[in-house]
Amino acid sequence: MNQAHEEIEKKLIPRLKYTGYLLIVFGIIALGYHFFSEPAEERILTEEEMLTALEDPPLISMLMVATVFGAVGATCITISWRKRAQDIDR
Repeated sequence: MNQAHEEIEKKLIPRLKYTGYLLIVFGIIALGYHFFSEPAEERILTEEEMLTALEDPPLISMLMVATVFGAVGATCITISWRKRAQDIDR
């Protein structure tokens, strides 16, 4: 059973690496949206919109989303590199 486990792990390591790269791309897209989205100063806001904007701060910032995607993606890539190095040593 141990050999079957190793074979499955060898097949899944490239997928883990691909997932890591994909998450980093999503993080870059979120960063781009954060920095290049339309600033609030360019829009003309009504008095009601200004009050609701002050009362309800956004729960999740795109910067926070980009950080999470980048951290999880980097972790996936690091794990795949370590597993591949362990396979080479064997």
